[in-house]
Amino acid sequence: TTHTFPAITMSLVELKNIRVVNPECAFSDAFVFDIEFEAVKDIPGELEWVVIFNAMGTDEGDQKLDRIVVGPIPKGLNKFQLTTKHAPDASKIPAEDLDSGVVLIRVSYNEKKFAQVGFFVSVTKSEDGSKISRDVLASKPRVTTFEIDWE
Repeated sequence: TTHTFPAITMSLVELKNIRVVNPECAFSDAFVFDIEFEAVKDIPGELEWVVIFNAMGTDEGDQKLDRIVVGPIPKGLNKFQLTTKHAPDASKIPAEDLDSGVVLIRVSYNEKKFAQVGFFVSVTKSEDGSKISRDVLASKPRVTTFEIDWE
């Protein structure tokens, strides 16, 4: 399913699209994202992409699923697929909190966060509790940008 992603410009980088490849799947599956961004000019450094899952609504609930570094960045449209090394660990989430959560993608340059994209995640359990699945609300990303010094 393709959903419109609001193009967000953060000075030298414009996020064009982040598509959730597997919005409905087992809770224990890795997250997969197709990411497109445009660089206004060549960027000699690297962009750091960190994926976090949180079902508890507190910093203590953050589960870092992956961190990848991309760069140097050529001017123009850039695309890559990010598949997290880890899936969320249900055993680290209190049972009463295992019904929803958020998956966050934080993007930084020179250790300065300039964008964060969040997706709401609905979590369901089978009647007997043996299977847990998740459904990412991919059509409604929450995008936050931060001003940074690109130099």
